[in-house]
Amino acid sequence: MASTWIETDRIAHRQLAIEILETMALHPVTGVATRKQLYDWAHQKTTSKELIRAVGEICAGQLGRKYPRVALTRLRMLATRGDDDSLQAVTDAVRTLAATPEQHTLVLSEIIGWAESADAKLRMAGASTFLALVEVGGVRLLLPGEQESVDDLRATLTGQLFVRGWRAARDAVQPIGRPPGWGSLHGLAEKD
Repeated sequence: MASTWIETDRIAHRQLAIEILETMALHPVTGVATRKQLYDWAHQKTTSKELIRAVGEICAGQLGRKYPRVALTRLRMLATRGDDDSLQAVTDAVRTLAATPEQHTLVLSEIIGWAESADAKLRMAGASTFLALVEVGGVRLLLPGEQESVDDLRATLTGQLFVRGWRAARDAVQPIGRPPGWGSLHGLAEKD
């Protein structure tokens, strides 16, 4: 029933279905089956655009805050589909998750893992997602002198991840040209 409501034109029904699925995904009794259904929708090539968007929204919501690795696994499955709708859902969800300070490093690390993958589809999806995060400021680096807080270690780790991510993105896109997000940052990769 939830999938039918998600695929309707009625915004209220769609939102209610997403909230129900989100609640069920976190419930001790229904959680496993619901998370499996989200995984299946993310993986199946026949999943509708509406369900793809819903999976992304659920992963960016409470599921992503409580179980970020579970959400990122479903987002990875969406990302490897390679179509524009899936990549947009992944990008939107990852931006939301990365905006949470407690999850920023975990999300960035996961996306860079995708970009460094041996699987070509996942590598390209990771590179595109990383570039989308960079393009909108989802990756914040502290300048020298700014790193005088308790978060020095996290800032250093984020900086290291940024360098790895940029190199992985550069390596992923070199054979096919420059995707959106390459922008003014291409000079950073050229300097290593």
